Amino acid sequence: MTGVHAPVSRPRPAAEFKVTRGLPGSGKTTRALTWVAEDPQHRARVNRDARRAEMHGGWLGKPWQEEAVTTATTATIVALITTGISVVVDDTNLDPQHLDRLLELAQRCGASAEVWDMTDVPLETCIARDSIRAARGDRYVGEDVIRRLHARWVAGRPARRATDVDGWIGSRTVPTSSALGQAEYVQRLSAVANRIPLDVLVDLRAAHDDHGWNCHAASEGLPCCVEQMSADAVGHPGIV
Repeated sequence: MTGVHAPVSRPRPAAEFKVTRGLPGSGKTTRALTWVAEDPQHRARVNRDARRAEMHGGWLGKPWQEEAVTTATTATIVALITTGISVVVDDTNLDPQHLDRLLELAQRCGASAEVWDMTDVPLETCIARDSIRAARGDRYVGEDVIRRLHARWVAGRPARRATDVDGWIGSRTVPTSSALGQAEYVQRLSAVANRIPLDVLVDLRAAHDDHGWNCHAASEGLPCCVEQMSADAVGHPGIV
């Protein structure tokens, strides 16, 4: 009699997190969509502009909209990574502090993080591509905005290698409580918690409890896989 063997269970590989950094028109979305298409079952794209369109029909330029988009974007990233789906966030992410928050969020959730720095794409190329979008009737940001972004975040700063995550300001693997003194660890997590609405914390903490996600801060009652991501100061569609 031939025995029936149960299928071998193979551990799911850890999720990856990719984040683009570049001007509008630098090719971020094209690269992101190409990467997702290579393994659509295990990869997904997350984008703030797409969230704005889904939630409110487009960019409104209101603080309350950006807060809502941040809440939805953060929850989506957390949900995907913690279920083993790799994520690419293809916003501009030019502000190093904003980039840092995304990397810490991904790493806190257990994903390996990588920055795709596309700030070496020439300014005039980005402007030309944006003009083509405008001529086609697609969403565009305009030459003035692109030039301001370039002057503020890109000019005089060399692009980094995609794998050079630790080279970013604050873009480091987030230490756990075993690697930090307990007081410093709680203080750092509290700083994160203070930037998230209480009702969001309650919902996400409940999700952690329900699903058993690994959370080093559980004993302190503080969030881990959550971060408030602010909109770019320019406040224009497509730049965050």
